[in-house]
Amino acid sequence: MPPSLLPDLAVVVSCAALVAWVSARLRVPRVLGYLFAGILLGPSGPAASAVRDPGVVAGLSDAGVAVLMFVVGLRFSLAHLRAVLPVAGPAGVFEMLLTMSLGWLAAASLGWPTVGCAAAAAMLGSTSTAMAVENLTEGHRAGGVERLADPGAALRGRLAVAPLVYGVLLLDDLLMAVVLVALSSLVAAREEGLGGLLGATVRLFGIAAGAIALGRLVLPLLARHATLFLGREALVLTSVGVAFGAAALASAAGFPIVFGAFLGGALVAESGLGPRIERAVGPVRDLLVPLFFVAVGMGVDVPRALRQWEVVAALAGAALVGKMLGGLFGGLAAGVPPRGAALLGLYLLPLGEFSFIVAGLLVSAGVPGPPWPAVAVGISLVTAVVGAVVARRAEGIAGVVEAAFPGPLRTFLQAYGIALGRLRAPRASPVPGRRGLWIWLLGHVAADAAVVVALLWLARPAADWMGVAPLGIPPRTFTWGVALLVALPFAVGLFRTVGAISVLLAETATERPGGASPGPAARALTLAFQLVLTVAVGLLLLLATAPVLPSRKVALALLVGAAILGFLLARAMVRLHTRVRIAVRHMGDPSPAVRESARDSLAVALREAWEHDVVTAEVVLPEGAPAVGRALGDLDLSDAGVTAIALRRDDRDLVPPGPALVLRRGDVLVLLGDREALARATARLLGG
Repeated sequence: MPPSLLPDLAVVVSCAALVAWVSARLRVPRVLGYLFAGILLGPSGPAASAVRDPGVVAGLSDAGVAVLMFVVGLRFSLAHLRAVLPVAGPAGVFEMLLTMSLGWLAAASLGWPTVGCAAAAAMLGSTSTAMAVENLTEGHRAGGVERLADPGAALRGRLAVAPLVYGVLLLDDLLMAVVLVALSSLVAAREEGLGGLLGATVRLFGIAAGAIALGRLVLPLLARHATLFLGREALVLTSVGVAFGAAALASAAGFPIVFGAFLGGALVAESGLGPRIERAVGPVRDLLVPLFFVAVGMGVDVPRALRQWEVVAALAGAALVGKMLGGLFGGLAAGVPPRGAALLGLYLLPLGEFSFIVAGLLVSAGVPGPPWPAVAVGISLVTAVVGAVVARRAEGIAGVVEAAFPGPLRTFLQAYGIALGRLRAPRASPVPGRRGLWIWLLGHVAADAAVVVALLWLARPAADWMGVAPLGIPPRTFTWGVALLVALPFAVGLFRTVGAISVLLAETATERPGGASPGPAARALTLAFQLVLTVAVGLLLLLATAPVLPSRKVALALLVGAAILGFLLARAMVRLHTRVRIAVRHMGDPSPAVRESARDSLAVALREAWEHDVVTAEVVLPEGAPAVGRALGDLDLSDAGVTAIALRRDDRDLVPPGPALVLRRGDVLVLLGDREALARATARLLGG
């Protein structure tokens, strides 16, 4: 053993232990404490001489990040992923795409090159799982990872936001593995151009395919054997050996160690023993992962980092805006109620682990630019502090956001949430030929997008290959003009196909025949699906073409298109809301015939987005009813399968009533749902 290893290790581990104790007492995220400990032990810290060989800590940090990504891979299971995807999938993808796009735009505004912009986007992509879970726990809303088995719980009540946050965090971790691989390919090819990037990508997929084919045969059997026959010690050694071995193989092949460690964990998870192995490896992770954060802090030169405050402010601002708006709109797009969507955006603010992994990748690859570890630490510090402050006031902020939603939007979101529920529900008798149509449409979108991106990426190397000016036009101008001209029909076809998918989704949700004329709810649903899909595809194209196109102009074009669709959707919402208001007003008419006609009109107006046996019911709250004196949102009527579409009070109609509205004696609630659900909701409101 080298004589310097043990003293240095004793100093670092002791300092990390002290910081963990202080952080727990002060209720500060431990990750920030470990970073602060590293800064104290770093070259510009007061205890710089305490560690004689920083290389020892750097080597241990590689082991820590390998174990961290191995554990992330252990959580990857197709069954688990299928459970969280219906709700957390759209929310997580939308949030990540928006945040990464804003990160790229912020870096481009600072004048950074392509690799720097890609690094900024990757730094902001993933939320810190450790900090987000700590914020959830601090707010007493963490329900446990096991609740992810029921993703629909994220749609029932305010306290059920934790499963949704866990699902988005899991998806973020999985997607960041792909982002890191793409970034490493771009970093490796920055001197070789497009050919180097394509070569690195092909090599990556070849190595991944070979590793998966071999690993699926060997690693699950090895994990089962070690678990069942060799005991806990052998299981720990085998698991950590797989993590280190996979990371070393990835490094030898020219890829980041995080890719190999994650792939090793995902393959071991195929044994079905992922949770048990994760518990066994837990003590090793608890020892090595803090050393990774300490090593990141030791790489920060504080005086130099303070000079980067403008960079940190720009990127941290982009991250905060992207996470909050991305979580809110992504949650709404996934059918989450407004309060839950707002809470999702508020709990996704802190950045951490993956930002430091990206910084370490850039430093090891020698990418020029700002001091990457210092920038990553600064972004994490700002977002963690803001996230901790916001988390303590999350309920109040979410209530303000929800109250700011106008009536037409709340009316539409009720129909939209039920429509998504119908789309997710398994169907006993699928429409003949519908599966083939879906495959054709999705394949059309993928092919058109791939052609557009490929044509734009090939324009510059084609100009370099030509070398001469055809017709007196500069080569780059000529090739760009040809590429844009050829790509235009594919781009138009792409967004026309997105529109066709939106119509098909609305027809499937409402069970409306293809030739039937759409009603107000169906028209609004079609526009909503088109807006969500257009923004998602547009953000993906922005990131894919940002290295070769002016990203700000692409973002402006996308913003204009989204604004047009949003304006059309707002008009459709107002029409639907107006029809509901008229029907509710007539339901209070003393004439039985008028009331019955109003009920029928109301059912027809919303039936396109609800079950066909939907009915309405009026519940008058008498003195002493359990619901009197309680806020409507606290009753969780949606948990009973019912929606309150209106409330009549003192000859005033509230359509729809807000969740913060306190019910009074004599209020008349207009409920919508099937007959059994209405009976349950009525019993909850009146008692008995």
